[in-house]
Amino acid sequence: MNVLLVDDDRFVLASLMKGIHWEDLGFNGVFTAQNITDAKSIIENNPIDFLLSDIDMPNGNGLDLLTWIRDKHDEMPVIFLTNYADFYYAQKAIHLKTFHYFLKPIKFDKLTNIIKEVTAQLLQQNTQQSKNCDIFWYSFLHEEVFNMPDVNQYFTRQGLPYKDTDYFIPVMFDLFPHYLTADNQLCSHFATRVEQNSYIKITFEATFLEQLTPSDVFLEYDENCARYIAIFRQDTPELSPLFSMNCERFIETVSTQMQCNLNCFIGLPSHIDSFPFDMKKLCTMISNILDCNGKVLLLSQYEPAIGSYPACDVETLDIYLQTGQYSAFFDYCKQYIHRLSRSGSLHATSLNSFQIDVVQILYSFLRNKGILANKLFHDDTYHFFSKNAKNSIYDMKLYLQYIIYATQDYLEKTTSDKSIAKLMQDYVDQHYSEDISRSNLADVFYLDPDYASKLFKKETGISFKNYIINKRIEVAKNLLIATDLPINTVSDNVGYGNYSYFTRLFKKVTNMTPNEYRSTNIINV
Repeated sequence: MNVLLVDDDRFVLASLMKGIHWEDLGFNGVFTAQNITDAKSIIENNPIDFLLSDIDMPNGNGLDLLTWIRDKHDEMPVIFLTNYADFYYAQKAIHLKTFHYFLKPIKFDKLTNIIKEVTAQLLQQNTQQSKNCDIFWYSFLHEEVFNMPDVNQYFTRQGLPYKDTDYFIPVMFDLFPHYLTADNQLCSHFATRVEQNSYIKITFEATFLEQLTPSDVFLEYDENCARYIAIFRQDTPELSPLFSMNCERFIETVSTQMQCNLNCFIGLPSHIDSFPFDMKKLCTMISNILDCNGKVLLLSQYEPAIGSYPACDVETLDIYLQTGQYSAFFDYCKQYIHRLSRSGSLHATSLNSFQIDVVQILYSFLRNKGILANKLFHDDTYHFFSKNAKNSIYDMKLYLQYIIYATQDYLEKTTSDKSIAKLMQDYVDQHYSEDISRSNLADVFYLDPDYASKLFKKETGISFKNYIINKRIEVAKNLLIATDLPINTVSDNVGYGNYSYFTRLFKKVTNMTPNEYRSTNIINV
């Protein structure tokens, strides 16, 4: 926090500087002024949290200064120092919401205790103010704040330390915490998203400590792609070199400690009324700069990539799939993306177009093999990678790696020693008591039901439906002979909840009712 000491006596100022351990009390900025004019200038150009002032001074007194402060709707706590126990001064000081009225000579132990009360109040106010700022910016960024006809009045009513003349600088941070294991499992460098958010915020605050004020915020902007935003308030439109320097330190810290990449995008300083427009420009830049890796990029230096781009060779990719050259398929995709980057034609449109080409080629290849791609790629991991693939080269590579591995793994399993028909038989043998139909083939084997049924009959000589019936009837026969279970229980155990239907089906296959079969075989035994 920052404190301003005002007294026309320079010896008093020196005594206050030396006699109070300001840093121990939480004040790392101590400003001094010997007159009201200088004091006003300091307040206008610096974020002052607390004022300690003499009352009696030439060319205006401390009460005049406090009146000016209150007229600006500033509620900073004030302690007055004075040589006189003047009732008028005391009454006016109370009216202006003075925190304390302290008579000279100064007793530093007592003054220190009073200042501790001030710091406690400031910390409480800063905590609440910080919450108000977080709530406001979250709502504002998500377009939940629509109407602010009188901006300053709105800020005051919401307990926000802002003015319509303030400049706000957005800084976006894209974190890349995810990776794929050797067996194609999605993992993160953080145990939970809560841990991730906590680490990033703490590391950010430690890195930007010298820049931060209580009115600055750091929020999770988009949980789906681990994007965060910091918004800095300042009085001038200049962009300090500290932004780039601290962003570089932030990137290096995250990379060293967590082994994951971070990109930083610095927007333009803007007033609150033009902030949404400048935010859109920042988001447009982020969506089109896709090959950055641990870099700091400024919107003021952004030049859009060229619109046209070379098409990928879909025929070559198809040949790689048809011949089982999955590594070559992946390598070509990576080379094509980097060719786009080198030619300056990598942007949201070109990367999205490439993703569509890859999906169409792969889905067509799988369809020709009777495999339903929408069933093979149906889990949350696929949807996560598919949604984020267009965000960066890194995300696109993860997406490609995932779908190619999943395709290769499935095809190798289904072309192993066990044929598709044998796998289907094994499935029925293990799940005959469940509700099995042709539609299960799509969910379990990712195969088109018609294609799988034809393949099954071709290899086994029997339809898939009849294989299920025969399996269930054989199990029912064994249960009828080996146990004394009621017929309806036997029916349930082999997957037929309808007792009458089971009886009719059993007789159709064996020419006997279940009761007749049990009686005949028990007698024979």
